[in-house]
Amino acid sequence: MVAIVYSQVITLVVTCLGAFMILLDVNRVFSGANMAALIVGFASLGPIFFLAQFFQQVQGYTVLEAGLRTFPISMGAFLTAPFAGRLAGRIGPRLPIVLGGLLAGSALFLLMRLEPDSGYATLWWILGMLGIGFGLMLSPLTAAVFSATPPTRAGLGSSMFNTSNRFGNTLGIAVLGAFVVQQFSGNITSQLTQRGVPGPIGATIANKIAAAGAQASQVHLPGRLLLPPDALHQAINQAFVDALHGSFLITGIAFLAAAVLVAFLFQRQPARQMSVAPADAQVTTVATHRDRALLGVMLALVAHRAQQPEADPAVLAALSSAVDGRYPHDWSEAQRGRAVAQDVIEPLSLLLLTSSGSLEAGNANGGAPAASEMVPDAGETPPSGHLME
Repeated sequence: MVAIVYSQVITLVVTCLGAFMILLDVNRVFSGANMAALIVGFASLGPIFFLAQFFQQVQGYTVLEAGLRTFPISMGAFLTAPFAGRLAGRIGPRLPIVLGGLLAGSALFLLMRLEPDSGYATLWWILGMLGIGFGLMLSPLTAAVFSATPPTRAGLGSSMFNTSNRFGNTLGIAVLGAFVVQQFSGNITSQLTQRGVPGPIGATIANKIAAAGAQASQVHLPGRLLLPPDALHQAINQAFVDALHGSFLITGIAFLAAAVLVAFLFQRQPARQMSVAPADAQVTTVATHRDRALLGVMLALVAHRAQQPEADPAVLAALSSAVDGRYPHDWSEAQRGRAVAQDVIEPLSLLLLTSSGSLEAGNANGGAPAASEMVPDAGETPPSGHLME
């Protein structure tokens, strides 16, 4: 689990830094909305998952009853999202997102008062407040992405927003889950020590219970444990709730960070609107060159594999049929296929790679000829043995 968490964190840092530096030069609103979507995704699913576990494992409700007790979160988001969308259409997305981040962060800070015997009357309005914060953020974030994306790139903008949010969901479950498990084990040891259990025995019990997860009640404990079952159950519940406090603190800070990020990046939206179209044209040109380079690499790999002794006969047959009649009729399909790979595919891949590189350099210097002018027509390819001469 620790290795997974470290891998996810490293991936998050690299992705965030790269995306932030690139997208910030293109459009502050687009980059800010995607970064905020990632943070919101990170901080949104964890609290809901842990609250359901709290209602079910600590307070003893069934799965259905625990789900119903998290209903104010869904209802708050459901009722607020349409209003937030209309509000963003009138005054812009900045204010609803910032307000939603402040509400959600404040609700998570209030949940840090959660105790094993907390009544639902003290919780439902905090959960509704959390849902309202979610609703105020999601619709305006989506609107901000589309407002900063040219119509011809709307699909790309939508996919980037969804990817950022889903990646945040995955990262949040992994990181917060690992954090809660680690804190849970240490808290059990502390709770048992406070109740007179020796340290080594308490550590053994804590490791077994933390590893069992939802099946902690079925763990076989030392027979000579001088602790009543009710006291042990209370210690486990308190240890779990204390671990949740840390996760609520992390996610609350994350929501506040998203609000600050949006407040900082969205303030220059009118000044940056005119730069979207030129940036889109530049991205399109770079993408064309990149596609040409990728095609060249793929063709080079095909040519290399076709010239190997263990080449796939089906690939050689396909290459042979591509230029039927260009080689002697007494050659086998394998010979013709290898000749095509050497005389046609390999030189074409080199030309594609060379043209894509020279065009990018030419654009950096102020202009270059079209790529189509540098790549010969396939019909002009000379016969075997004469192309490279």
